[in-house]
Amino acid sequence: MEDSQVVTSFLNALYGREAMDRANKGWANKCWLEIRYRAEDEKPVQRWDKPPDVPRDKLRACHHAGRNIYIGVGLRRSRSGTKGDVLAIPALWVDLDGKDFSQGKPEALAAFDRLPADLSPSMVLDSGHGIHAYWLLEPAVALNGNGEIERVERTLRGLAHLLNGDPTVADVARIMRLPGFLNVKDPENPVPCKLLNIHVDRRFDLAAFSDLTGSAPSQAPVTTT
Repeated sequence: MEDSQVVTSFLNALYGREAMDRANKGWANKCWLEIRYRAEDEKPVQRWDKPPDVPRDKLRACHHAGRNIYIGVGLRRSRSGTKGDVLAIPALWVDLDGKDFSQGKPEALAAFDRLPADLSPSMVLDSGHGIHAYWLLEPAVALNGNGEIERVERTLRGLAHLLNGDPTVADVARIMRLPGFLNVKDPENPVPCKLLNIHVDRRFDLAAFSDLTGSAPSQAPVTTT
């Protein structure tokens, strides 16, 4: 079942008018949000919207059709999902798969205790089969070609390494599951993707994570699906 309040709270934290006004780097009105729908037996479908004006009716229709719903966290400069087309990063993220922890999701949640107290996540989600977390950035990081892509991805790898997360999501073009809808990766056993907590005033400068990058692998592993 869709939870419209969760969808709105999550999207507003990342792309709401207040968040975009905080960014205010001249690109806020030029970017696109990638939304991707996918059922297990069909090719993914991409659509592009201007944040924060994401049409909830379109999301709802795809949800009712039994599709998984994802967003590209990084805002795109054009209607393309490639790394080179990512314009800005409003948050860092990590994906902790429950099966990678002997005690499942409760142990995955406990992994955040490894972080300094002042780096607690802004948002934590139960993705259905694992835990996702986000750290809202202020300012959002504009990917201007001066090594910022590598800087962001090195930070994402550092978070994944420290928390036993999935290193393959350390990619600025990564899509992540949208909370407030069912996870239908297993169509016979759908599970909700829920927002466990949110602190919209908990925002970070990217430099606050510099101590986490030293032990990060130099490159995320390449996988094929």
